[in-house]
Amino acid sequence: MASFCTIKTPDVRRAQYACDITYGTNAEFGFDYLRDNGMAQKKEHQVQRGHYFAIVDEVDSILIDEARTPLIISGPAVVTYDEQYGNYKSQVEGIFQAQERLTNRFLSEAGELIKKLHPEDGSNVKDAEALEREIGMLLFRVKTGTPKSEALMRVLENPENLGMMNKAELQLHADQKKTELYAEKEQLLFAIDEKSNEADLTEKGRTYLSPKDPDAFMLPDLTTLLHEIDTRQELDARQRLEAKTKLQGDFEAKAPAHPCDFAIAEGLRALPEGRAIRRPGKQSHHR
Repeated sequence: MASFCTIKTPDVRRAQYACDITYGTNAEFGFDYLRDNGMAQKKEHQVQRGHYFAIVDEVDSILIDEARTPLIISGPAVVTYDEQYGNYKSQVEGIFQAQERLTNRFLSEAGELIKKLHPEDGSNVKDAEALEREIGMLLFRVKTGTPKSEALMRVLENPENLGMMNKAELQLHADQKKTELYAEKEQLLFAIDEKSNEADLTEKGRTYLSPKDPDAFMLPDLTTLLHEIDTRQELDARQRLEAKTKLQGDFEAKAPAHPCDFAIAEGLRALPEGRAIRRPGKQSHHR
């Protein structure tokens, strides 16, 4: 019979697991399992062995209460992006400056419309409701593109302008399909979500960063494509293998673009806005 604690070396823990009875906490067993199946390079590096059965004390606490807290274990990073960050830093700065110019234009347009909404002669404005909605949408774009813009903050100091923007935003979110909301975001290079501190790189943004290949930030859906190869009856076993090998090669050749996406995210954090670009929709560079 053996019991253990975290200070024991792998050799000692392996010997303890080899005993007829091993006593320990659920966390220790869990972390050993994670190390064995996620970090051990060889079978010889593992400490646990097969078990016949387990006796669990206070099982309701273990399987319900403590199960709400996940066991997380970390190891050394296999891939670093320091070099890629340096390579793409200028592009990150470029897209940020382009976004700033774009939102400044939207803000200028909103300012002109605000003047039309309140003519100096005090006359009534025709279709004021449509004008208010257009102003609100323009201000919403600026808020989504550069939420920390000082010029926007000055415009929103007027409660009427703030109300028009909030009303437009509520209308966009009221649509469950979010069609118009996505259309508004597509007017920008990237759309910032302040709650999650992330940003969506739009189609326009992807084209800006990679004009010759806007899909450079997209990965093919390997699972679907491999299934399509398997279902092609005109291919024999050798041809299917060749097609899968080529597909995998194309996938790996395109993968180096992903660190660019990571570098963009890190680069935007370093810029005054302090925001990160998140991977776009579809089959994007999630890791």
